[in-house]
Amino acid sequence: MLKFTLFPAVALLLVAGQAVAQSCPEASTVTQKPEGTGFAYMAAGGWTGENPMADEHDLKTFKFTAVKIKEGAVLCDYEADERGGARMQLKASKQPAKGNWSNNFCKSANPADCTFK
Repeated sequence: MLKFTLFPAVALLLVAGQAVAQSCPEASTVTQKPEGTGFAYMAAGGWTGENPMADEHDLKTFKFTAVKIKEGAVLCDYEADERGGARMQLKASKQPAKGNWSNNFCKSANPADCTFK
């Protein structure tokens, strides 16, 4: 009986120890609030960004373009119409996982193409 109980516990520890790949937030999950003359942007998981020149409608046209990993931060770039767009930041130490990474930079129209862990 002990070996049947022990196996699931060991398996769970092995899976829990594996780093789960993450990606930048989908543009559709980014929210905004007025800040100064522009807008602040947020997404689940601690992502933040801002654009002091943005207009309220810019968020509707956000498109992911690239991600860069720096020491202690992941930076996700979103372009938008007119003066819109933002760089979203997650303060965390990460490393590239899957994608066409070069010098900790990955460019794509789809955040899932540039994962990190």
